[in-house]
Amino acid sequence: MTPRIRLVIAAGAALIGILTAPARLQAQTSPAEEARVSALLSASKIKFVKHSGSKTAAWTIDRRGAERGEFQVVVTVKSDLLIVFVTVEQKARVQRTPELDQKLLKMSYKYDFVKIGIDDDDDVFVRIDTHLRLLDSAALVEIIEQVSRITDNVYVALKPYLVVKQPDPVRQHPR
Repeated sequence: MTPRIRLVIAAGAALIGILTAPARLQAQTSPAEEARVSALLSASKIKFVKHSGSKTAAWTIDRRGAERGEFQVVVTVKSDLLIVFVTVEQKARVQRTPELDQKLLKMSYKYDFVKIGIDDDDDVFVRIDTHLRLLDSAALVEIIEQVSRITDNVYVALKPYLVVKQPDPVRQHPR
């Protein structure tokens, strides 16, 4: 590779870094946002676990639904936007059909404030987004409860489309 090609590649990489820096910075959780979410969760008396990364913070809350069983509600914040979500089922466990997609769309329409959909990984999710500055601990509890209830309802709709992996008969019997 010639020095000129290396220079062009380095300049292009630097330009991409400069152009995308504002987007990456906006996605970070500020110390003030992190402290506010922790304070709201603590005031709500909900048991949670805090997970801090280099740029973002997340809190998980263990829940149990009558239909879904055990699952985790995830709370995160990005640029004053509080996001509370549950991954109801992962792509590998759901057989997607147009009928299922229509059911999920109708459910998303049915419930106020809640998004029900398929994420970039093709996992089924339930989430609520709201501005952190508008919340008190009672509102946060209500959001967590609503996401939990809707998760159970979405799971019921998913049940007929869940893929059950059959045990491998070769592996069941030792030789």
